[in-house]
Amino acid sequence: MKRTSDHRGFTVIEVMVALVVTLIALDVLFGGIVTSLRTAHTTVSLDIAISRAESHLAAMTDPSLAVGERQGDDGQGYRWRTRVAFLGSSRAPSAARGGPWARGTGLYTVSVAIFWHDGRGERRFVLDSARLGTVSASGP
Repeated sequence: MKRTSDHRGFTVIEVMVALVVTLIALDVLFGGIVTSLRTAHTTVSLDIAISRAESHLAAMTDPSLAVGERQGDDGQGYRWRTRVAFLGSSRAPSAARGGPWARGTGLYTVSVAIFWHDGRGERRFVLDSARLGTVSASGP
């Protein structure tokens, strides 16, 4: 009597199919990780830009001294640009009081833009505000 064995191994086709399925799963997994890392880097860069824009805006204590456009390098690959424009003014309630506010109060629009490069090109964050300031002797 001849005994036949029912123990069979995997065929080459089965091994190849399992390998392809594993590679597809790893590709999806690593693709998700790469996307997450890229998103985290973009978020950190944007957070830095927001912080720098807020800092430039906070430093603008009297916008009448900065009317026009200015720009510069903020370091670490970031650049800044401020634009200040005069909108209008009101007279001082008591010009006899003296001081810088004796000529009245001016309303100014202030725009702070922060620029930086990432792997996909130039990025920009703009912070717009309105600020009160003094009115200069020669007018805005």
